[in-house]
Amino acid sequence: MTGIYLPDRLDVYRASGSGLTLMGASLPGYVERMTAGARNGLRAISTKPLATLWLGLEARPILLEGAQIYWKERREWWTVQGRPLVFSEAPGAHLEAVISANQPDGLFEEAQPALPLSRRFTNAETMTGVRLDVATNADFSETILTASSVLSATGWLYANGSQWMRIPAGGLPPQSLQTVAYIPSLELPGGNYFARWTPFYGTLAGVGMAAQVAL
Repeated sequence: MTGIYLPDRLDVYRASGSGLTLMGASLPGYVERMTAGARNGLRAISTKPLATLWLGLEARPILLEGAQIYWKERREWWTVQGRPLVFSEAPGAHLEAVISANQPDGLFEEAQPALPLSRRFTNAETMTGVRLDVATNADFSETILTASSVLSATGWLYANGSQWMRIPAGGLPPQSLQTVAYIPSLELPGGNYFARWTPFYGTLAGVGMAAQVAL
């Protein structure tokens, strides 16, 4: 999957009467939990959370209906539903499957974001970068994380259509609607935080936008 960054790590197991057999360990992939609207669009009425799973083409022999998926970042087990789709055109060749969580859940509950530290910007044609500050208080006097894509592109992603891609070293490509995300190198303790997103236009900082975020 050249040019596409897959932030999740997934183990793929084959289920049998004798238990589970590990078929692929720590495969790079991407899991995006479906919203109620997406599930309704697929006519996939279920009492369990559903998600879309992306894996590279190398997983084609093992990503089969009924396969068990262990999502390491969230420590969750999922089951492949139906036959995965194969998208073989490059760049971006990948497998895509619908998976369901292995535990009961409320019908149409609100989906949790796959990338909680993310933000959408409008009128962003000249936006080239962004800075993120995460704090435990609303006035940002107790900041626990500061990251800038202007200083380092490590950990930064932007949405290109339906794909998450690394922000290039030269900055964001021009798009009127810009969605960016940051994946910290170290996991933050779970809890409620305050996040402030500041867009950059070259070296000029724009107006920061603050919001609460749950990790």
